[in-house]
Formats: sequence, structure tokens, C-alpha cells
Amino acid sequence: MPGTPIRHAAAWMARDYPTKDSFAFDLGARHVAALEKAAAAVRGRRMEDIGPDAFDLSAIAEDVARVRDTVLHGRGFLLLRGFPVDRDLDTVMAMYWGLGAHLGRAVSQSLMGDRIGHVLDASRGNEHARGYRSARELDPHTDSDDVVGLLCLRPGIEGGESLLSCALHMHNVLLAEAPDQLRVLNRGFHYHWNGEEPEGEPPITSYPIPVFSEQEGTWSTVYLRHFINKAFDEAGGTPDEDKAALDAMDAVARRDDVQLRFRLEAGEAILFNNYTCLHARTSFVDHPDQGRHRHLLRLWLQARPPRPVHPAVRRYYGTDGMPFQARGAARYAGDTMAGSVSAA
Repeated sequence: MPGTPIRHAAAWMARDYPTKDSFAFDLGARHVAALEKAAAAVRGRRMEDIGPDAFDLSAIAEDVARVRDTVLHGRGFLLLRGFPVDRDLDTVMAMYWGLGAHLGRAVSQSLMGDRIGHVLDASRGNEHARGYRSARELDPHTDSDDVVGLLCLRPGIEGGESLLSCALHMHNVLLAEAPDQLRVLNRGFHYHWNGEEPEGEPPITSYPIPVFSEQEGTWSTVYLRHFINKAFDEAGGTPDEDKAALDAMDAVARRDDVQLRFRLEAGEAILFNNYTCLHARTSFVDHPDQGRHRHLLRLWLQARPPRPVHPAVRRYYGTDGMPFQARGAARYAGDTMAGSVSAA
């Protein structure tokens, strides 16, 4: 097991970014004009058919490249401010999709095959609803694949604070303070698919997925404790050694030197490297008027070329996110916007 700290721009500390201004990129009139022009040119086309060549952002190409490099190869996160969310929803979705296409290819986020996720409380009391379809607190975790993007259309009345933890700095902290726990994390864990396993796969992965892994000199992190716990529960319980390692991971993720805390306001989008950052969210209180509910748009993007990752990580994430399956749709009850994927 490697015994040296990770030295990289993506191994940042929270004190390095004390305010939103320290990690923000502000969109100006020329950026908005380029997004609007490109969206108008693809109006009526299916979003899945809109790639970077079709969504012309040549007028702001240098800035788009800078954003991409920061997220994929630099510190691993960036706040975009000034996104024009006051347009109609289809136009906003087209602009967001098109910008995302220059960062990577959007992959499926659920069994429904949706490639833009609508992050809002549609749980209607369903305790089994996916976390992003509820108002409950979400613990630090990773999603899929290379880049996660969250664009705020409307915030809630209160709460819903975004939390971003530097996974590579977490590795360094654990290396210095809890090397035995780090060894367990690097060994990895089996994951429960929670009813969303691909065809032919068992309900629990037959292979362990390392929390921290290195491939071709590149470090990556995968961590979803809920699914690890569920796999252990079905196997008869969590061994003490594994529980200690998981508890250490959770504790470090919430440390003040590790975690950034900020609230996304309308027109702000956080873009982050899913392999170098864990994210979380506090619970929120929604507006009583349904038309003013908290609403974010989510993208999961696979970079071109994809990041070199451990074979178990690639097997778990797949090549196109979560494959569409007819079964399990009840988990997404209330998701009335899942089909809104065209820029009509």
C-alpha cells in the first residue's frame, strides 16, 4: 500500500477556499449570449443527440477549456455564477446540457434512463425514494462518473446547504492519523445494488470496491456508505475492523479542515470531480407553493477520455451510468419531470 501523502492541486484544504469568491467563475454577457445562441441552434433536437460539436461554444472556448481543466485536472471543483435560469425550463436545460457536453458525456442517473436529474422533493412520504428525490439530509458520498454538476434553479426556504469534502486530503489525514483504517478502506467493500443491479449481476457486488485506489498514477475515491452497510447487514453484520474504518472515513469527511459549506442560490452551479470530492447536503424546508419548490438540475458526466480507474470501480460504474430497466420504477414515484429531456 502506498505510504506517502498525495500531492496534487485536488488535495486541497477547506481553508484554501474561505468564500465562494475564491472558487467561483462568473458568467458574463458574452457567456450567456453564447449559451443562448447555441441552445437556439439545437432547438427541437433530442438532448442525447447533442454533443459538443453540435453545441457551438467557440466564442467562449478558452473559458470552457479553463473550466474543464480546473474540474478534471486542477483542484477538482468550481462554482459557476450567473447562469441564466430565468428562461423557460426547456431552454435552461438545453443550455446546461450543452455546456456539460463540453465537459463530458452525460450518463444515465437512474433505472429510468434520465440523463438530466431533477433534484427536488418528490418523495411524497416515500421513505425509499432516492436521496436526490427527497428533502432529507444526505451524508458525504460519491455519485457517478467523472464530473457531477448541480445547477440551482430555485433554493428552498431554508437549509439545503451544500457540503463538499476533499477526498484526497481525507486520504492524507487518514494516512497520518489512522493508517490501519486506511488499509481497510483501500482493501474495499462489497456494495448492495439496492434493487438497481444491472442485468446478470447479483444483488450484492461479487467484488470489493476500494474507497481509495490508484491507477496509472491517478488517485480516485468511491464511497457510498449506505450501500456498504446494506451489504454487510445482509451478510450478518459489519465486522469491527470494517466499522472502525467506515466511521473514521465519515468523521474525517465532516472535519472543518476538509469540508466546504455553502448554499447554492438561483443561477449558481457547482461542478466537481466525482473522484476527488465527496458531497453531501443538509435537509431543507420547501416553499409551500409547488411552483416555488427547491429545484436543481443534475448532470453525471463521463470525461473523454475517461479517467483511469481501478477495474472494480469501472465495473461498478459501468460505461453509461445506470442502464434503463423497466423494473423498479416505483422507487421514482412522483418523478413527473423524468421525461423532460428534449429542447423542444
